[in-house]
Amino acid sequence: MAMTPPRASQGGFTLVEVLVALLLMAVLSLVSWRGLDSVTSIREHLERDGERDEAILRALGQLERDVRMRAPDHVLDGGALASAAVGPRLLPPAVALAQAGQSWRLDVVRTPAEGEGAWQRVQWWQQDGVLRRAAPPASDAYPLPDPESVPSQPVLTGVTGFSVRAYIPGRGWMALPLSANQAAQAASGLEFTLRLAANGQPPQDYRRVVSLP
Repeated sequence: MAMTPPRASQGGFTLVEVLVALLLMAVLSLVSWRGLDSVTSIREHLERDGERDEAILRALGQLERDVRMRAPDHVLDGGALASAAVGPRLLPPAVALAQAGQSWRLDVVRTPAEGEGAWQRVQWWQQDGVLRRAAPPASDAYPLPDPESVPSQPVLTGVTGFSVRAYIPGRGWMALPLSANQAAQAASGLEFTLRLAANGQPPQDYRRVVSLP
């Protein structure tokens, strides 16, 4: 009687092996998704931070330009704005500071971006968490258009503080306002500080120093 040869074992995966493979694939997919989500979140966070930093730099840059482009002293020669300045000789005639609550209101007479022989009066202040700027049209006749006569533009949001210090040669940085005796010397520089609220983080200060040659 002939012997029947043994059957070759059939190849393939058992049910347990298939389930384990599916489980591993699911775990890998979950890890990959979480990694991708984390990368996306980090990228969005960096983009928001980058946009925020650009907005802060633009605000400080515009603030500096306004002060640097102020009208020469001989144009105003004391002018009406000087009476609102912090001290009799502390600031140039074209720059005036007035305290408004816990913040400051900066008033500058400057040369306009376009047009010669005309002057523009701009104003900066912080209100309800927003740094604002008002810039009426330039004019070659006095009185210049009042910044309060035109709608102001929001420059930066999330601003909880707007403060100013003056640099007095030989005495260093001094917080404003100053007494009459302290203000009897011209400042050679101004330091503007913007305090911004951060999401769940302590407020951060951003400073810009502008010389007053």
